[in-house]
Amino acid sequence: MALAFDGFEVLTASDGQEALRVLSTRRPCVIVLDLMMPGMDGLTFLAERQRRSLGERIPVVCVSAAGRDMMSMAERLGARDCVSKPIELDAFVACVRSYSTE
Repeated sequence: MALAFDGFEVLTASDGQEALRVLSTRRPCVIVLDLMMPGMDGLTFLAERQRRSLGERIPVVCVSAAGRDMMSMAERLGARDCVSKPIELDAFVACVRSYSTE
């Protein structure tokens, strides 16, 4: 909601599998990814995105309460930034905005 309020068009997906389907037809400027989703989690999504060559140039900002190890793994799988929960909304929106202009 914070991103939409700040002027972003927001597409949503309930899990990694749905996000891959969205990427097959849409090209968002930034992917905001929760690492701990039901079904296909965020790390699996990142690995599958690489394997399928879907949206490789789209920056990924991960959001998670999972801890530093999981966030480091996400960065190794191509995430550009990781934000720990609970998030500070103004800083989060600024982070997403910084990648949306690339």
